[in-house]
Amino acid sequence: LTENRMRPVAVWTAGGEVDVESDGPHAVEDDAALTLLARAIASCSTADIDRARTGKSRGEATEVGMLTAAELLGADTAVAERERRRLALFRFDPSLRLMTTADAHEGGIVLSTKGAPESVLARTRRIVHADGSRVPLDALEEQQVRATIDRYAARGLRILAVATRTLEPGMPVPADRETAELDLDLLGL
Repeated sequence: LTENRMRPVAVWTAGGEVDVESDGPHAVEDDAALTLLARAIASCSTADIDRARTGKSRGEATEVGMLTAAELLGADTAVAERERRRLALFRFDPSLRLMTTADAHEGGIVLSTKGAPESVLARTRRIVHADGSRVPLDALEEQQVRATIDRYAARGLRILAVATRTLEPGMPVPADRETAELDLDLLGL
């Protein structure tokens, strides 16, 4: 905290927990939710990790930490690629405690939302399992997510939830965040 730096420690999906520092990119091999989570984190960021040229990072400490997690999990974190795909950006809103981007991906337009777990969960309808299936977020699954949040909070970790929604073909990019940040699929914490 005194250096204004954060580093990723753990990532959770419905498939389980990953220690991002030791498990790294090979952890995503059998977990489609983890692959999607890494991609969503990279998409929904305004930070930059310039290891090749300067070795420095640019952006808010939480953003850099999240982008580092995406990179450790094998996602492409290059700013140029992110900006090429980006169609809309709803910046972090401190009252909503959310940030959302709309990005062009091979499967269409994907909305990626990150923020305070309670804010993201309030807008989530489904959860993505390790096999990539999207199932309704029932009371039992939500209880497991909240237990993980409580466990991480007890360890003193800063926790953010990440969710997505793929728009139906032909649907336009939402013009406002209220339309963008609903009916989400929880990817992980």
